[in-house]
Amino acid sequence: MRYNRIREKLGAGPAHPNSISAGIPDRPKGMHEETYEGLVEELEQARKEWEQKAYFGPLNDHYGIEPGDPLLNRE
Repeated sequence: MRYNRIREKLGAGPAHPNSISAGIPDRPKGMHEETYEGLVEELEQARKEWEQKAYFGPLNDHYGIEPGDPLLNRE
């Protein structure tokens, strides 16, 4: 999983993307700040992609509903 590969690059162990305890790991000693910031952005993007697939994947597979679909925003 992309999320955990990025976590490993940041020196952290694997975690579930939806875990409260996962959080963003601290910058490893010796890693450039720009590299760290780029990996943190990738980590957040991977988490968002996982969330989209986890929550909207079944809706899309069964009903053809995508994120942002008007059916999801009814009041």
